[in-house]
Amino acid sequence: MKFSVKKLLTKSISTISMLSLLVFSIPLNVNAAAASPAVTSVNIVKYSDGLRYPNLVNTSGGVCDIFYNPSNTTSASAYIDVIQGGYGSSGNYIVTDNGPSVHYTPVVSRNIISGGYLAGYDEVFQINGLTQGYHQLKRLVFNSSSSILNGASSVLSDTIRVRVSQYKPRPEQTNIPINKTYILKFTKPVVIDANTKNYIKIYDSNANEVPVSFSAGPDVYSIAVHAPNGNYKPNSKYSLAVLPGLKSTSGQEMFSFVTMDFTTSSISNVNTMLNNSLIKSSIQKADLEISF
Repeated sequence: MKFSVKKLLTKSISTISMLSLLVFSIPLNVNAAAASPAVTSVNIVKYSDGLRYPNLVNTSGGVCDIFYNPSNTTSASAYIDVIQGGYGSSGNYIVTDNGPSVHYTPVVSRNIISGGYLAGYDEVFQINGLTQGYHQLKRLVFNSSSSILNGASSVLSDTIRVRVSQYKPRPEQTNIPINKTYILKFTKPVVIDANTKNYIKIYDSNANEVPVSFSAGPDVYSIAVHAPNGNYKPNSKYSLAVLPGLKSTSGQEMFSFVTMDFTTSSISNVNTMLNNSLIKSSIQKADLEISF
């Protein structure tokens, strides 16, 4: 059984929830709300990427993780859900890293209605060509000169910070001992501390996190991921996830999201495999090699 990419990405990074604003399609008899319309607010409320869309994740004020599969493309696509209060702007743009306007595509546009009047818009935009690393995505809306004369702000904007990382699924492993200790080897010496649990996780087949522990591996490049107390369940499916944000001892941040499904051995093989794993415990080689 393979885990759903969308399900695992969502469980690892953030929780997808329903849009808090009730949005309707505009009826034929909707009227303009005012003689001098103006945009009063702009908020990026959700985001996604090419691996998860149309599922959208709430923006929480922190870093928004965007993923792409390097075997299919060289850059990422981001989706942002923008709620705009009011209407009648003279210009709308999306910029990255406070630079020039970038190419973006409107994907969804819905009217927000209040009291039978047009009150704003709920729009989803696709932004392509985001390279690995951190980026700022800003939505800019300019009010018309007449609106400004009537007291409206000239420019309204909202910004989110996104971290673009490569998604690198690994082949599934089977017949794994229930007391398996996974050795993860990185291309740079890695930090092992109280935050390690935030970047290396094990999930069961229901995408529930399994409590595991960590220690130094056989060298400074490695981390040992130990089975939970009481071991894994026999003949059960799990997934190991290494999330972006893990840091090397020199402070370099990893921009990769690595996953690997594995299935434990059946109950009839447990004792034999436990004995074999104890015999081989002194020979620690890397189960996964991961690049920064």
